[in-house]
Amino acid sequence: MLLDLLKLLASQIEKEVSLNEISQHVLIDVKTVKRYIDLLVKSYVIFPLTPFSKNLRSEISGKNKYYFYDTGVRNGIINNFNRLDSRNDGGALLENCIIAERLKKIHENFYKFVLLENIHQGKIDLIKESQGRNTC
Repeated sequence: MLLDLLKLLASQIEKEVSLNEISQHVLIDVKTVKRYIDLLVKSYVIFPLTPFSKNLRSEISGKNKYYFYDTGVRNGIINNFNRLDSRNDGGALLENCIIAERLKKIHENFYKFVLLENIHQGKIDLIKESQGRNTC
């Protein structure tokens, strides 16, 4: 079950993840999915990029994106070590790598990264939040 969950998360980097859909696909309860994801986050295998909202009522989807701290682990999970120019997930890998490396570099500075989506479906993939101030 955990490997199936990891495979689904690995195939959905760069995308917002529905825990209900994962639950249905892996055939386990949503609460169990949440516990497994919490375990993976606390084990530094994956990390969430949460939606940004100053007002909880205006939050659009509430779905997180999940990225891997190590894209080699992610590639191992899906068993794809092909060259980047022969893959269909190159953009997702690049996004994962940039966000993960940025997170690792400034982790000690107490920044938080979030995802912004407005009501017109416009998206900004990465916002840095520090001391109540936001920058892209």
